[in-house]
Amino acid sequence: MENTENRGTLPGKQKKKKSVARRIVGIALLLLLLYLVYFIVGMAAPFLPLAKTAPGTRDPASYRGDGTPWVERASVIEENEDALDWRLKLIDAATDSVSFVTYQFREGESTTRLAEALKEAAERGVKVRIIVDGFNDVLRMEGKTFFRAVSAVPGIEMKIYNRPSLLTPWNCNARLHDKYFIVDDLAYVIGGRNTHDGFLMENDTGLRNYDREALIYNAAHGTTPDPDKPASIYGLIDYFNEMWESENVSDFRDGDAKPTDRKIQKEYDRWAAFSDGLPTLADPDAALTGATLSVDRVTILTGETGTKGKKPLIWNELVSLCASASERVVIQTPYILCSDDMYRDLETVVASGASVRMLTNSILNTDNRFAPLDYLYHQDEILDTGVSILEFDGDYSTHAKTVLIDDDLVVIGSFNVDLRSTYMNTEIVAVIAGEEFQDQTEECMRPVFAGSVEIGEGNTVGERLKEDAGFFKRVGLYFFGAIVQLFRFEL
Repeated sequence: MENTENRGTLPGKQKKKKSVARRIVGIALLLLLLYLVYFIVGMAAPFLPLAKTAPGTRDPASYRGDGTPWVERASVIEENEDALDWRLKLIDAATDSVSFVTYQFREGESTTRLAEALKEAAERGVKVRIIVDGFNDVLRMEGKTFFRAVSAVPGIEMKIYNRPSLLTPWNCNARLHDKYFIVDDLAYVIGGRNTHDGFLMENDTGLRNYDREALIYNAAHGTTPDPDKPASIYGLIDYFNEMWESENVSDFRDGDAKPTDRKIQKEYDRWAAFSDGLPTLADPDAALTGATLSVDRVTILTGETGTKGKKPLIWNELVSLCASASERVVIQTPYILCSDDMYRDLETVVASGASVRMLTNSILNTDNRFAPLDYLYHQDEILDTGVSILEFDGDYSTHAKTVLIDDDLVVIGSFNVDLRSTYMNTEIVAVIAGEEFQDQTEECMRPVFAGSVEIGEGNTVGERLKEDAGFFKRVGLYFFGAIVQLFRFEL
């Protein structure tokens, strides 16, 4: 005989269970929403309001030297393979130290070659120190045998800048964007290249990037620096050491690996296959002298290195320097994102009377998915400053950050013309004076100029999209572009 009492009460129990389940789901969604608000506000809060821009503190004339050859010589490194080749050669020449800082450090063929060269240098007594950005550490490095093996080499130390935490979002937004590579007091490489195959090899993997660096050779290395004309490398070494000792960096979290571990030994065996193919530098002075040009002066500019909002120190100096131009200013930057202060500063540069052109990637020809979307909405504001815009339409994306001023000054470094570089990231640039060096730099830039289109009336980004992109792609770009306006300073 059926139990009608149980049959009648079952639906009620099911409804009660469903109600409880809905409440739990609702509470979970509410908590998730509250956390997202907490995280987004927490990320932004340390940087708002944005610091005001101000006149630079240096005399623009001080960048040009006194008419006598500078103690350092310089050359442009334009090709990816040359960038790797020079790093490997300089490591081979190292007798005391190798110090390098990078935003991205990824495993690949180029970095395996670097790792083997650094391991061999450490084994002969060279002190190797590496600093990597914390976001990229969490994203690409932790838990990977390759990086555990790098940190396990006796004589190699690796630190991480501002490792992010999901519980403390205010630590998630400040990035280490510096890129430079120092060997002894002999030479350094500075520019915009990250440390992976996309920047250090010619390849067709989709990671391929074109960037630009300067190779700076200290012809008076190993001697007491001239107090009146000190080589810029010594200031760069001091800057690295300050960062290394800073509370903003911590040890690589997977740095407890032992070189005798089976997996680590297997990794070293893999690296060793590249050992015979590493380039050498038998006579560093002869090779570096032959590869570089005489210049009038080299000056290093750095920004603040803390993890909260930063004063726009590099931007201030660059604006003052550009405003001192008498003939021309050419700015190459992968992206353009400006604050109201930055627009006014560009107007000041244009008002000085020099021709001002800005060369950037077109919105359909960039390696960054978000920053160009802001340009879609703010191109008119850039043009209203009086700056001319050239959009690069080549079959690759250019990542170079370079400024040409008149006929004798070049700025090369990590600094993009965007809000993140100006107010949030650590950044570094070299200002190099010398007509011959500028000629070399401009020659390297010619292919980008040749593949660029000048923007103006009848040829704006919106009109170009109508010709080059389908309807649904345009709708998507404008839709996501509207969304990124809510957090454009964080792009």
